[in-house]
Amino acid sequence: STIKLGGWWLPAPASNATDPSPVVVLQHPFKSNSNHFRLQMAAFMLRRRGFGVLLSNWRDHGYSDSSGTGTYQWGDAYVYDVLGAWDFVVADPDGKLGGPRSSDLVGVMGFSKGAFVSTTAFGMEGRIPG
Repeated sequence: STIKLGGWWLPAPASNATDPSPVVVLQHPFKSNSNHFRLQMAAFMLRRRGFGVLLSNWRDHGYSDSSGTGTYQWGDAYVYDVLGAWDFVVADPDGKLGGPRSSDLVGVMGFSKGAFVSTTAFGMEGRIPG
């Protein structure tokens, strides 16, 4: 199924399209969303170091669409939401994130369940730097 995911795009302070900055796709804890204070603090610190940050939400969380199941999951679909967010940053199909980036410039990081899902994503997509 196709589900529209939402979140926050926070570009690196000095990024431009000719020299794309590294980006971290941050994943929220269980039963949370991209507004969680830990994610906001991590995003602030990463941006201070020159990283762009995508604070993404999984399906059924935050600004993302409902999957129709109305259930929280642990390992089934959320990893595909993470990989979709990562792919979106790498390809930047809409040209809103400063242009396409090399896959080695886009990392994934998470807290609590977000760390669990991120670890699964690392195992499924070998191009994610780790």
